[in-house]
Amino acid sequence: MVRDEDHQVRENMPRGKNRPQYDLKVGDVIHGSWVLDAIDQVDFFKINVYRSTHIKTGAKYIHLDCQDMDNVFAVLFRTPPDDDTGKPHILEHLATCGSKNYPVRDPFMQMLKRSLNTYMNAWTGSDFTMYPFSTQNPQDFRNLLSVYCDMAFKPTLNYHDFRQEGHRLEFQEWNDPSTPLEFKGVVFNEMKGAMSNPEDAFLQYVNSNLFQNSQYRFNSGGDPKAITDLQHQELLDFHEKYYHPTNATFMTYGDLDFTDHLRFIENQVLADFEKHTGIESEIIKDEPTDQEKLVSVKFMPDLMSEASS
Repeated sequence: MVRDEDHQVRENMPRGKNRPQYDLKVGDVIHGSWVLDAIDQVDFFKINVYRSTHIKTGAKYIHLDCQDMDNVFAVLFRTPPDDDTGKPHILEHLATCGSKNYPVRDPFMQMLKRSLNTYMNAWTGSDFTMYPFSTQNPQDFRNLLSVYCDMAFKPTLNYHDFRQEGHRLEFQEWNDPSTPLEFKGVVFNEMKGAMSNPEDAFLQYVNSNLFQNSQYRFNSGGDPKAITDLQHQELLDFHEKYYHPTNATFMTYGDLDFTDHLRFIENQVLADFEKHTGIESEIIKDEPTDQEKLVSVKFMPDLMSEASS
């Protein structure tokens, strides 16, 4: 899946505690494209931390070098929501539905079945989106790295996938047009379940009333009442705005040579991009206040609690 010239195959290299040590110092330029910014030690865990910046795009890279043979990769984007339609969450789902070099239906699930991975997932946080995986096998790492980088930076974002993962109108009985129309969608249904949980709903109400100016007042997962307002073009615009190397941080962990990973990411991803100076992904701060605010909200009872029994 990955060409050797893009990501060197060194199957016979020592692993674990016998791995070769890096001959690097702060200020070194790796492969002519990455500047080594800092080297730190975490003595308790026997980890050396290498922090680098991509010269051309400004992308950040953090490697945690240790003897652990279970190697981890993740790429993270700052994706603060600007409304309750769930753009970050739906985009996270949509990115795994096919990409430029892997235009098959749902390569993410295909790799789950055919990979030796120890972990594969994608996360949407309140202000970030992350795509992590881990595996102990070097070739599997290279295969997954190729798939993950492609789906993060070059997803197809197909309209019909958007209707599947986001929202659509469908007959209550799909094969019976006489039944009522209702909204469906993977994320829509997922967030209906989440917001029907009194604890999740309470925390979201707290955030929406506590944070008046920052993006934390919005539901990054999506409010079911607002998800159905999202248009496909808005999702495309959100990806173009935030899924850029200038707004990205790469992270690796383990005993494999991270300079090989840097070469692959440069050749397969970053070479196609220029630095983006107009990305505004910083979180707006809310100033402290001493004014009291009272909000009254009604919630569904927790059916599993003693109080409702």
